[in-house]
Order: sequence, then structure tokens, then C-alpha cells
Amino acid sequence: TVAVAVLASLVPAREAQAVPPTEALAMTTSRPDALPAGRLALAGLVMALAARPIAALPGPATLPVFGYLGIFVLFCGFALMAPWVLARADRLAPTLTRFAGVPAGLAARFVAEAGPRSAVSVGALITAVALVAAVSTMILSFRTTFGTWVEQTVSGDVFVRPVMADENRYREPVPPEARAWIEARAANGGVLLPYQRIFLTAQGGVPYQLEAMDVGRFAGLDNGRPLGRFLFLDGDPGAALRQTAQGRGALISEVMANRLGLKVGDTLVTNPGGARLELPVAGIIREYRTRGGVAYVSLERVAELTGDDTWGGVRVFFPGPQGPARARIFAGALKTAPGLEGRLQVTLGAELRKEVRRIFEQTFAVTTALLIIAMAVAALGIAVTLAVLVLERSRELNTITAVGGGRGQLAAMICWEAAILTAVGLTAGLGCGLVLADMLISVINRVSFGWTFVWHVDWPTIGRSIPLVLAASLLAALPAVRLALAQPPAQVLREQ
Repeated sequence: TVAVAVLASLVPAREAQAVPPTEALAMTTSRPDALPAGRLALAGLVMALAARPIAALPGPATLPVFGYLGIFVLFCGFALMAPWVLARADRLAPTLTRFAGVPAGLAARFVAEAGPRSAVSVGALITAVALVAAVSTMILSFRTTFGTWVEQTVSGDVFVRPVMADENRYREPVPPEARAWIEARAANGGVLLPYQRIFLTAQGGVPYQLEAMDVGRFAGLDNGRPLGRFLFLDGDPGAALRQTAQGRGALISEVMANRLGLKVGDTLVTNPGGARLELPVAGIIREYRTRGGVAYVSLERVAELTGDDTWGGVRVFFPGPQGPARARIFAGALKTAPGLEGRLQVTLGAELRKEVRRIFEQTFAVTTALLIIAMAVAALGIAVTLAVLVLERSRELNTITAVGGGRGQLAAMICWEAAILTAVGLTAGLGCGLVLADMLISVINRVSFGWTFVWHVDWPTIGRSIPLVLAASLLAALPAVRLALAQPPAQVLREQ
């Protein structure tokens, strides 16, 4: 932050040094030549176009250094293009004068004249609007994809596993007496989907989980009702499911594919129970577990290979409209079954999915506060810029008043300046935000966490933010209006 602030001070320092002392002490001073807006805009365009390729450069694992660099270059590029755009605001003057009156036309000319001095605040507004558009799009994309994954892949009416299973890394299986109880009680219309979860480490120290289960039953390949679905990212879903169900392939998560550099057709080498298992990657699926990647394989194949047919856990499904009620009765009876008290963790599927979504919403709750802060900073920048421009043009503004311009017209002109600055910031910010959203989803999240999402632009949030940003900018113009009308024109002109 300090480095950026020092660099930002170089342009006004250069302009101040360019004014001779005698001219500075004179009643009227001329402004020094600013940096050429055309060259800055061309450099900004090059930076904006280069941002995405820079972000895609390979870098350290789990640390998106080039992704962050690409975002910084993107913001700089749009900020450098702002002076060139503002310098052409006077082209709107005839149209604005015709439809909105003389104050609007004068505002467009003043914005064009101000040039680089107002570009800094517009750059801040571009950044704030881009953050709102990009982060809201990323959150909606994540929420939609994540919600689909929770409902379709994390399916089941009752989840049963040993107590402290995660903490013990599933080293203890479901007790045999609990397995017998579950099989007996679920025999009347219930469907069981047992699984083994084995925590392993790949070459390079990359952790992952081997999930062995009946993939055919889960996907409904046995002519039964599908118990859930995988969200495929790569590979033919039908062929991949059949291949995995027959023990001739594996489904791996996007996280695992990214961490290990695997793709469809590559060979996955894993060691469940100390036995060596080599399977081709049949498909890559979306998974949002937080403990590394996951590979789904056939439970029957693992049991044959290791000689271990125990359950690490089991999902219980109760089809039909009475399913939720039967699930509650089943879970309650299992928790109080003689000899099993305190030995099992029994969770209703609806409660589990609700808790997962609650944690997700908490994760992004702070984002709203950060976006509000960004918008407040941008509005403050607009206020400061307008105040500075009013002070610079005090003689011009009071001359307008002296020759018959009304105070209401003067206030309208300053508000129109705020509206034009905001319109430029909004337009450029939305374009910047969509590019930024792609970089967040496709680069930052993929490198940081290993996963991506399905794109969903949050148009409702973006649409609601536009009038709010405009209102904030108009409110920010009020101090400049009061400053412009603070003194009588005769007194200001006499002092000048």
C-alpha cells in the first residue's frame, strides 16, 4: 500500500514542479501539460489484454502468484484507460445540452477538461464496481454449483459412521453388531450404500481420500433408482460409471486431477490396505471436500484386493414420500439401540446438507462488508475529486453565477459531473469485473483450492448495485455543491 501511494504521488509531484514560481504566485496560473492520455490508454489496453495470459502462467502449487499479478495488471490497465475516456466526455455535451439542459452540457465539458485529475477517483470506482461484479458472480457460481453437488452427490437420508471417524481417519470400521442391526432394520424398503474411506498420500506428499463404494448402485446402473449423481467435468459419464462400477476404472475429483496432473486415460496408482491398485482414470468430477482430492473406486474390487469387507460408514436411503419420516424413526432407534449407544455418529441427511450450506454461507458473509467498504472508499474518492475541481474552478463557477447562472443550475452541473464520472466508472468496472470473475473462478480458485465452478453471472446483484453506486456518487457531490455556493460571487471575484 505504501509503495502504491508513493508511486501515485509522482504524477502530481511532476505537475507541481512544472509550474514556475512566478506563475504560481500570479493571480492566474496555467496548468502544466499532463501525461499524454493516448499513450496511457494504449499502455492500459495492452495491460488489460495481457492480464488473463499472465494469470494463467504456471507458478507455485497452491499459491496463485501469477493470478494475483494478473489481477493487479488488470486493474492498472483499466485505470490507465480512464483519462483517455474522460478526455472525450465533451463529445456528449451537445446531446446532454439538448436533452438535459445547459448544466449537463457544461458538466461534460468540465469533466473532459479535468482529465487525469479525476481519473484517479474513477479508477477507484472501477476497482470497486469490478470487485462487486466479480465477487458476486464468483459467490453465485460457487453457491449454485456447490448446492447442486450437495444435493446430488452428498445424497442419503441417514449417514452412519463410527464416532470420531474423521478424527481417527476411518481407522475403526462400523461395529459388526451395528452392521447387523442396520441390515435388519433397513431390509424393509431401505437401500444401503456402504463405503470405505481410506486416507492416503500420493507422490509429492499430496493427500487424498480413496472412496470405495458400489458406484453401480449409486448411479442406478443395476436398473434401480439412482441414489445420486456425480457432476462430471471430463469424460463420458455413462462409460465412466460403468467402467468404475465394474472395477476397471476410477473417478477422481477435479482437485485430485489438478494436484497430481492427471487427466482422463491416465493411470491412477493407489495402495489401499498396503495392496497395489492400478486403475485408469475413467472420468473427472466436481468435488468440494476440503481435505484434498478424492478418488471413487469399486468397493467390491477393493474388498477382493485387501480381503477387508468391513464398512467404514453407510448411507441409508428410504425411497417414497414417507422417506423423511422413516429416516427420523430409523435414526432415533439406531442412536438408542442396546449396546450401540455412543459408538456411532448418526446424522440425518437433510440436517447434514443444511449444516454444509450454513458453513458455506458463513464463509462468504464477510465478503459483503468488504464490498461495502470498497464502495464507500470509491464514493469518498468522488467527493474529494469534485471538491478539488470546484476549488480549481472557483473563478469560473462564480463568473457563471455572476452573469445569471442560478444556484440550482450550478448544483445540477456539479451533480451531472458526478453522474458522468460514475457512468464511466460503472461501464468500465462492469467490463473489468467480468474479466476478473473469470480469473477468480478459473485461476485463483483452481490454484488455491484445486476446484472451479460453473459460471453464473449474478445479474440481480449487479443490477441492484448500479442505482446504489449512482446514489452514493450523487450524495458525494453534495459537499462540493456546498463548497461552490459557500461565498458570494462578488467577494470571490474581487479576491481573484
